[in-house]
Amino acid sequence: MRHYNIVFRAPLTDVCNTCEKLETQISSLQKDGQDTSDVRNTLREHKAIAQVPRAFFTSPFDTRSHHMMNT
Repeated sequence: MRHYNIVFRAPLTDVCNTCEKLETQISSLQKDGQDTSDVRNTLREHKAIAQVPRAFFTSPFDTRSHHMMNT
């Protein structure tokens, strides 16, 4: 019989599906004692690419409005 640690709560921050999937893979590989460097690199690259749109959506509303009016 398997026991799962399932918790229902609101996340502390928003996490995209790709980040969540990659973090789960890293955790699983760690538990199995396998190398996680490839998946960690993929996650790092994904976060770097996602940083640009994330910065736009987390910036103050005034900045976004100004940016949209000037493009």
